Amino acid sequence: LRRLESGDVSYPLVLANVLQALDEGAIQVWMKNGEVASQLATTGWDGGIAYNPDADYVYYTDTNMGYNKVDSVLERTLDFHVDWPAGDGPATATATMTYRHPIAAEGHICDQSPRYGTSYDEMAARCYFDYVRLHVPGGSRLLNVTGLEGDSISSARSERGTERFGGYFVMPPGTEHTVSFTYELPERITPENYALTIQRQSGTNALPVTVSVTPHELSTTLAARELAWTPAQ
Repeated sequence: LRRLESGDVSYPLVLANVLQALDEGAIQVWMKNGEVASQLATTGWDGGIAYNPDADYVYYTDTNMGYNKVDSVLERTLDFHVDWPAGDGPATATATMTYRHPIAAEGHICDQSPRYGTSYDEMAARCYFDYVRLHVPGGSRLLNVTGLEGDSISSARSERGTERFGGYFVMPPGTEHTVSFTYELPERITPENYALTIQRQSGTNALPVTVSVTPHELSTTLAARELAWTPAQ
């Protein structure tokens, strides 16, 4: 900040890094002015839901409900799979997020009470109290969920015409945990018109992603805000 205020910076380099941060979702911008807000939504810099109702959509988000810094160390991978039916009918999709907490803390007791620690490192070595939301195409129907507390699971209409599945789990430090949603896609999504958008949660690390939409496969690391994929191309 002192360098910026003094002018002792390369402004083209600052601008390039700001644009990269906006494109990656590390920075979000909200404006009360409706015209400006509309332009921000067009670029995606407002962090809004990038849903196209004519395509498949996966937007997986975590909300840390614990008074800690576990998100700073947590590692995630996303696997997404679509199976087409043998005859007529909707496809079945499964979105699976695998979490790895890399810090072991033997004998740690999960305590959700708000409290500070001696350092950020200590606050990162705690349990992960996570509320999950998965936004998918409107009209999708939840079939099965694993890895969430049963009485916390929900399905409801959400922003911009999406369907939202959600639920809660607790993960001790030094462990792995998997959450999986299986659901029917709306019948308007077919093998002939299939396209997919995966949106990465703003502020999170680059996300390793594996996609299998029979018979096509994709494996990548999503560092940008979103990934648009059409298997036939």
